[in-house]
Amino acid sequence: MPSTPSKSKRLRLPHLERAMGVRHPTHLFSSRSTEVPCEIALEILQRLPVQDLLTIVQVNSSFRRILEANPARSLWVKILQDDGCPQHPSWIEPFELVLFLYKGNRFKCQCCRQWRGVVLKPIYISFKWLCRACSGKALCSQQDLGVALPAHVYDVIPSISGDKGQKFYLKEFAHYASAHLRSGGNLGQLDTQLKETVNLAQQCKLWMDQQAEKERKAIVDQRWVTIQGKLVGLGFNGNDLAAISGHPLVRTVAILRDRDWTAHIYPELRLAIDSYRRARMFANPFPDRTMCDRIESFKRFLWDVLRCLPLERRDFPDAQTICLLPICSNLIIEPDNVLVTQRTFENLRSTILRDIRVWIEQQQQQLTRIFIEDRHRLVVAAHSLGLDILPFIGINWNNGVVCHELAVAQYTCLQCERRYPTARAAIKHLNNAFTCQPAAALKLNSFTFSPDRTVLLLLNLCGLPVTNTTADDFDLLDPTFRCNSCSDEPHVGKWRQCVSHHKF
Repeated sequence: MPSTPSKSKRLRLPHLERAMGVRHPTHLFSSRSTEVPCEIALEILQRLPVQDLLTIVQVNSSFRRILEANPARSLWVKILQDDGCPQHPSWIEPFELVLFLYKGNRFKCQCCRQWRGVVLKPIYISFKWLCRACSGKALCSQQDLGVALPAHVYDVIPSISGDKGQKFYLKEFAHYASAHLRSGGNLGQLDTQLKETVNLAQQCKLWMDQQAEKERKAIVDQRWVTIQGKLVGLGFNGNDLAAISGHPLVRTVAILRDRDWTAHIYPELRLAIDSYRRARMFANPFPDRTMCDRIESFKRFLWDVLRCLPLERRDFPDAQTICLLPICSNLIIEPDNVLVTQRTFENLRSTILRDIRVWIEQQQQQLTRIFIEDRHRLVVAAHSLGLDILPFIGINWNNGVVCHELAVAQYTCLQCERRYPTARAAIKHLNNAFTCQPAAALKLNSFTFSPDRTVLLLLNLCGLPVTNTTADDFDLLDPTFRCNSCSDEPHVGKWRQCVSHHKF
């Protein structure tokens, strides 16, 4: 019958030391150890950064005894001097000042010694990190100090102003002042020492704020470096990174988690980059070569389309405006690593033409509405020329007449203040990137109706009705006019040339 293996007891630390023939590291650096003297241990500890030293102090009592001893005083003094910390007076140990400045005790209250779920805050005049309960006990009103002091002594004791303007005194200072006066001490000496304390507390607060700002800046810079690496890997260039360098999601100290990046950080940054790319699509000089090549590919595609549509070609806006339509701009502003060529636009030919026609219809409807709402200007312009068109007020302009195609429907661009006869010329103008803002091309209020009195005179000379003569009718009639205002050589041309030549 096989024997059952016996359960061996777990060896404790001393048994492991004897079994392995070595001593535990905490024993190696203890003052009772004969293997490593404290001087050598201190020499080794001096080569560690200050944060590592503070960590060792918090987790190991043997190291803490070595670092709290008098031989280690020069180590803490050197740390304070090298980091530009405030000069410490003789009555405070440099070790305690380092613990306070570098937040060495920020995880444990120095009064109640609690650390689980405790939010600590620094009490600068006492150079301690205390929880909310202990700080409320340490800072008391004059009645709750527990000592009776002359009224003029309270002017010497450092105080902190509360939210409602009341004064709170540090109970430790009050008891120290009471003991100092009972022992026959001088009030002037007490005042000098407490002023030194307040001065040191102010310097500590300023230094800690500066260090906190440096740490915040380092964290933000590291976050920005990480975001830059992610965006460059997704195909964005230096111009895109410069556009979002000041974004609130970039200039923050929050930890950059993958789920946060996927859920909301990247979508928000992508919106900002897309908006910036649309705004600089027609910048001069053009900063982005990839987007420039895509726009040129689109223009070649559009030219091939217009050659197949001779009747609709004059209704189309220029290529710069069409580039701003969502279906086109979304392709043009894609990241640089996305392949967008003329072939890409050709595959979406039917969709692009449909969106262009829909947009043209919207613009024509808007221009017709502008004409109907502002037709009183046409009456005013006619009266200024001595023409009687009062009966036109009662005419239903929508009765079989497309108002935006009338010859009298002159429109002025709100950006460049240029006039264009008929809506076709106006829509085709939207928008010249070198004279107008391209982003305004997609707005339906890019023009205003401003009747040109020259057209009224030309229609009256030809005997054509104002209410139903379209620009096509006027072009088909093809009359030639001569300007009587020219003194040297009279101007002769068609009606469109007369509109641009004659200015009232």
